[in-house]
Order: sequence, then C-alpha cells, then structure tokens
Amino acid sequence: MLTWSDEYRTGIRRVDVQHRALFQVVNRLEILAASDPIDVAELEQLVNFTEDYITYHFGYEEQCMQSRRCPAHAANKEAHERFIVQWHEFKRRYTEHGAQKELIKEVLSFAEDWIRSHILRVDICLREPPAQG
Repeated sequence: MLTWSDEYRTGIRRVDVQHRALFQVVNRLEILAASDPIDVAELEQLVNFTEDYITYHFGYEEQCMQSRRCPAHAANKEAHERFIVQWHEFKRRYTEHGAQKELIKEVLSFAEDWIRSHILRVDICLREPPAQG
C-alpha cells in the first residue's frame, strides 16, 4: 500500500490532491489484485478513472511546469508520454484478455514504481525553492 507523506508534496494544492487520488486508486487496485474473484465492475471504474486522470492531470501538471519555467518540464512531458504508451498497452491487453490477476499485478507494480520514482524525482521540482536570506 502506498502512503501519502510530505515527501510527495509539490506545494501546488491541486496537483497534490490529484496525486492523492492516484494513491487511492493504486491502493484499491492492490486490494482488487488480492481479491478472489476480482470485482470486474470496480476494476472497470478504476480503469475509466485512470484514463480520465491521465488526460487531465498530465496536462494540468505540464501546464504548471511550463508556466513556472520549471527545468524539469521537458523530462516531465517525456515521462508522461512513456506512461501513456504503457497505459495504452495495458488497456489493449485488458480489452483482449479481461481482468486477469497477473495483468492487474503487473499494472500495480508499474503504477507503484511510477509514483515512487516520478513524483519524487520530477514532480517535486514544482516546489517553490526555499527563501534565501
């Protein structure tokens, strides 16, 4: 399970709220992966939420980085594009094969790694630098 802490905080309330929602989705996915049988209706809701999330959140976050002239803007955009490619591959496999535990566990592992690495390396660049003085 992922636990939100200040280390993930970007300082932009809206981005942090969106990240917390992603934590909740990944944690629900972990519960679903362990359940037998898998609640396909709930999985479908999580898939739909994630699809919408990717579109909205990535765009908003990129806009924030661009407007703040954040040096991580280009790396962030590239990382988002790679995530989208991975997501589309998951969706293709999900559509073809349905709610298979191994696929869910694979997506779960990918999402957890993404959160831990991307937010902690790239997204935190949105934080305001400490005041000089």
